[in-house]
Amino acid sequence: LAAAGANQKADFNLTAAAAQLPGAPPITIGSGLIRGTLLMLPAGPTFNGSAALTDVRQGTLLIRSARGKVDYQEGRGKAGFIVAGSSGVPFDVAGQAAFTPGRIVANAKGSANGIAFRLAQPAVVTQDGADYVLQPATVLLPQGQVELAGRYGARTEARAKLDGVDLSIAQAFAPTLGLGGKATGTVDFAMRGSA
Repeated sequence: LAAAGANQKADFNLTAAAAQLPGAPPITIGSGLIRGTLLMLPAGPTFNGSAALTDVRQGTLLIRSARGKVDYQEGRGKAGFIVAGSSGVPFDVAGQAAFTPGRIVANAKGSANGIAFRLAQPAVVTQDGADYVLQPATVLLPQGQVELAGRYGARTEARAKLDGVDLSIAQAFAPTLGLGGKATGTVDFAMRGSA
């Protein structure tokens, strides 16, 4: 911690090697490096930082590698990440996001068990009072697509509209189901409070 004129500033440079964080189950980190600077300004905080982690485990989740970077100033900024690992099936995901007050625009692509997915266009999340609202966003799959929308806050809601989705994709996550064919329809979920 240090003063930056009349403001507070914190620079950090954290390293981890064979680290363990408490939890049920605990989180282990093979190696990691987190660097950044936080500056507390009257107009809002400024944060610039990056992280690189390998061999992060919790239960059946394994993150083989993860890299990320954040640049945030007074309610505006951008972030990006790349993650590869497995949780029953291998996965890799890359994404980026831009932040403005009350709005996040994000894009992502990747694969799960060798099945590619990507957003058709960037997803938009807006703030509505204390809630966050995901505007309809389309995930493209090799066979079919899923439109997702939802709300997170005092009430959590999610809607998924499937259009010609090859059900064999479920085999990637639950091999014993033995599903086949294609699905078109809507799945709705709602609960009080945040999930």
